[in-house]
Amino acid sequence: TNRQSQAVEFFNKIIIEESVPKNIKDYSRYKILMLTEDNARTTKLLSELIAPDNAFNLLALEQKVLENVRASNWDEASANLKLILSDPKSSQMLKFRTDQLLKALQANGSIRDE
Repeated sequence: TNRQSQAVEFFNKIIIEESVPKNIKDYSRYKILMLTEDNARTTKLLSELIAPDNAFNLLALEQKVLENVRASNWDEASANLKLILSDPKSSQMLKFRTDQLLKALQANGSIRDE
């Protein structure tokens, strides 16, 4: 949509502005990730955001899990779900969503219950 592309354009401007702090640029990358439908751009953004020093790495990892589920990459989805659950920085809400998704994937047989 037009509003969506305007939002992506806005966040792109923030990313290239040198005076903007890294955490704001990373937030802008995360917002673009949520707005874009370009698979190549999504892959690039995910790899940037999943870096351990990125404040949005766990949320990006959650998006990577969803991408893996859509592609039926069950082993990678399972490994990433477990990473989220074991990370001490994971919020209770993120752990809840992750646990629910893991249970659903185990219930339908996509991921083995370990």
